[in-house]
Amino acid sequence: MVESVKSEDWDFDPEQCTVIEVEPEVRQLVLAGPGSGKTEVVVGLLERLVDHHGLSPADELLVISFSRAAVAAVRRRAVASNGRSVVTVRTLDSLAALLLEELDGGDELRDGSFNDRIKLANGLLDELGSEQLSMLRHVVVDEVQDVVGIRAEFLCTLLRCVEDDIGFTLLGDPMQALYDFQRGDETDMTSVDLLDSLRQEFGVTEHRLSGEYRSRSPEAATAAALGPKLLQEPDASKRARELERFVSRLLTVGDLPQLALLLPKWEGTTAVLCRTNGEALVVAGELRAAGAVVALQRSAQEPALASWVAEALADQTTSAVSKDALFAALGDPKLLDAEMAWRWLRTAAGTKGKTLNVPSLARRMAAGAIPIELQSGAAAPVIVSTVHRAKGLEFDNVVLVSPHRWTVDPSTLAEDVRTLFVAATRSRDRMVTVAGPEMKGLRLDPRSGRWIRIRQTWQTLGFEIVGSDTRAPYPVGDDPAETQRYLPSIKPGDQVTMMLDPGRSTLMLPRYSVLHAGRLVARTSEDFGEKLVRRIGPGDRRKGRPWPELDGAVVEGLETAAGTPPPLSGISAGRWGLWLNVRLTGMLELSW
Repeated sequence: MVESVKSEDWDFDPEQCTVIEVEPEVRQLVLAGPGSGKTEVVVGLLERLVDHHGLSPADELLVISFSRAAVAAVRRRAVASNGRSVVTVRTLDSLAALLLEELDGGDELRDGSFNDRIKLANGLLDELGSEQLSMLRHVVVDEVQDVVGIRAEFLCTLLRCVEDDIGFTLLGDPMQALYDFQRGDETDMTSVDLLDSLRQEFGVTEHRLSGEYRSRSPEAATAAALGPKLLQEPDASKRARELERFVSRLLTVGDLPQLALLLPKWEGTTAVLCRTNGEALVVAGELRAAGAVVALQRSAQEPALASWVAEALADQTTSAVSKDALFAALGDPKLLDAEMAWRWLRTAAGTKGKTLNVPSLARRMAAGAIPIELQSGAAAPVIVSTVHRAKGLEFDNVVLVSPHRWTVDPSTLAEDVRTLFVAATRSRDRMVTVAGPEMKGLRLDPRSGRWIRIRQTWQTLGFEIVGSDTRAPYPVGDDPAETQRYLPSIKPGDQVTMMLDPGRSTLMLPRYSVLHAGRLVARTSEDFGEKLVRRIGPGDRRKGRPWPELDGAVVEGLETAAGTPPPLSGISAGRWGLWLNVRLTGMLELSW
């Protein structure tokens, strides 16, 4: 169940009160370092706008962010009490998808990249405006330092489109701005450009939160205190030396097998932080091989619709589901707040009246407009993650994997310093380092966009598989309905077998069946096959065996798949456009 955190549970300091106790039309920029209570301030501000100023949480308040992790943290705390509606919380990408459906009928949603959708939404919003945005009274933008490039332009367009008396609160920390280094073009808007533009165009009032309330250990407190000092130092090499001195004093726990023995003994949540997504794949695999139960933190570009949506709605006897029918299907109230689930689903489906239209929900979710409230997260007390994917989150324990490797490249030193600072400020209590495995041959393949391991340039030993690689247009299985009943027994971390499907493969495109305990539970998508071919070439180039055997995939978890109801007569699995799907993760081993 999602827990409600009320403002009276937090003793706000004077700086925080200044941010919270504002009129709805105020436009403010809040600079807040790690552990400054930013999320609590957001919750306190939202509650005051509702309780003191009478704003409608569902219609007149909006929380947006580039970071799915940061928004999820706000979502868990900024929930309704006393039967009120919940505050709308979205990433910029899901907001763009929602606006595209309003302004363009959603015709462009299924094609193109996330950036393409943002660009299209930005142009349409600038030209047409939005009826959905016209009701807003206050917008909260969390982790604003992460909004760069086309997303920064989209945010500026959004703020220009609202009425002059619409207020907004922007919160962020320049020292945690990591995405300035990942822009597609040097002319793209940086986080500094965005803040300067907002100051000049909107005349924002600026505040700073200087308190630190996260740390419960000397190491965590020391790391947080480094922020102001590092911001004042313009020389990246001096910043790096300051951080390196801090990291060198941390306890090391040896190697990954030794870490795997310690993890079950630690209380609370744990993050094992790596420099790149490829390293995270390898580290997660080696920890699992050593017996640890870990989850790989998912990319924001890989949103997954929570499995409980299909479990509650896929087998409903009618397409219009009542509130009582949903509550009965959700089952154990300890696992999910049924009242909030009902509100989230109706909002996501655009449903009016007293029922939830399931095909409408499926159509919207298939188009990509998956709100944060309906997304699933990592399902383990220990996650392996890059620093970028852990931004906006905090953990009881943090393990830095070979941090001495992070600041050795002069060409990326400015980015590496910020990354190491963010990593060092995710911990409440324990912070240690561990020696990571050898990463020789690990690289991001420009042709496929996947992480690979190679021995020679032409010899591929490993290939990344991601959750969306097993998405299919319809439920799979010889008996899809029976397969759907079996899927809930599959657990995260379960091993699966991948077998080449000769009947669905060609010399130009391989397709693999995914077996769990000998049962067919998924098939790889056409997109997976195309990306594999981009790396290893088509099968007609090879004599004998055209496609490799693939090993090493594990179950990331289950998700709700959304699409068009299957063209089958009578009642069948997925008849309303929703069904369960298995997501896989791991670095696949290729053998011939």
